[in-house]
Amino acid sequence: MMNLAGITDADRQIGYELGHSGIPVVEASPTEVRRSRVPFTLAGRLGSFYFLRYRDYWSVTGNLPLGIAEKLYDDPIGRTDVRVAGNRSCLSPAECAVRLMDDGSYVLGSRWGNTVEGFSSLGEYVLRSEPGVMGPNPILHDDPAAKAAKLYITSYDIDSQEGLDLFARTVREEVIKVAV
Repeated sequence: MMNLAGITDADRQIGYELGHSGIPVVEASPTEVRRSRVPFTLAGRLGSFYFLRYRDYWSVTGNLPLGIAEKLYDDPIGRTDVRVAGNRSCLSPAECAVRLMDDGSYVLGSRWGNTVEGFSSLGEYVLRSEPGVMGPNPILHDDPAAKAAKLYITSYDIDSQEGLDLFARTVREEVIKVAV
C-alpha cells in the first residue's frame, strides 16, 4: 500500500481504495483524524466493520466469527496481507480469538486470573475500572452465562489492496451476504 503519511490529498487515495473494494465511504470522526499522521477525513463502513487508513495499511474493527476468519486465513493473501489483531507474525485466527457474548460483551478468560491489589482478580479490576471497554456487560470466564459465548476476531490490519478486496468480499459473502 502507498504510504500516505503527510500526503495532503490522502482522501483521494482512501476513496479509491475503498471504492475498488466496494466498501462504502463514511466520514471519519475528528478524534480519529487528530490521532493519525495521515491527513484524512474519510473512513469506510461495511456492515458492522469499520475501516481506517493509516500510513501504509488499513485498520479494521468489527466482530468476525472465528470460522469465517479461518476461511480468510486459508487464502494465501489472507494469510499474509490480512493480519489478525494486527500481528506481524501472521498468527492464525485461533491464536487471537476472543470470546464474546451475543451483546458484544467480552468473556474475560482464565488468563485474567492474576490479582491486582484491592481486587480479587485482574478481570474484576478491568470490569470495575474501565466500564464500557469490554462491552456493555463483560463477564468472567467462570460465570455460567459464559458458556453461551462465541469466538471472534475483533480487529485486523490489512497491508495490500488485494487483502482489502479479499476482506470486503469475505464480509459481503459470509457475514452480510450482500452482493456488490
